[in-house]
This record gives sequence, structure tokens and C-alpha cells, in this order.
Amino acid sequence: MSNQAPVQFVNAEIRQSKETGSYYLWSKPIDLSKCVQELGSNMVNITITIPRNAKDEYQRLIIIKPAMIKSQASSSVQNNQERIPI
Repeated sequence: MSNQAPVQFVNAEIRQSKETGSYYLWSKPIDLSKCVQELGSNMVNITITIPRNAKDEYQRLIIIKPAMIKSQASSSVQNNQERIPI
């Protein structure tokens, strides 16, 4: 996959539930069918990161890009998911 592959960026933020006190990631609704069409793939990788110009500690950026089938079985990816806080 080249560096010119299409990518979708979605702004998100960490919020706290008033009912339970649990934290969750919130974003505006995403039209997945439009996203799949624009990316040209039914399989995607979703990455959540802190933007460089974050306005506060709760702001996040969701990056959606076409997936490479080989990378989905990678155990190193699964291990990283447990160590990186949202």
C-alpha cells in the first residue's frame, strides 16, 4: 500500500458517563457505507490517537484507512492494544 492511500479522519473526545462514571470515546456519527466507498475497501484499520494540536487532554483523532490483510493476524498489534490508553 502506498503512502497515497485514502484516509478518513474523525474528531472524537473522551467523555464520562453521568450515570455510571465510566469513560467512553464519543464522535459524531460516521456513515460507514460512504467511508467504505471512499476508501475502496471493506476491511479497514482504525487507529485512535492524540492530535498534535489537541485543545485539551480529552481530544482524540480517529484515523480510518484501508487494511492490509496480512497485518490483521499480527500478534504485535494485539499486544499493543492492551498497552496503549485511549
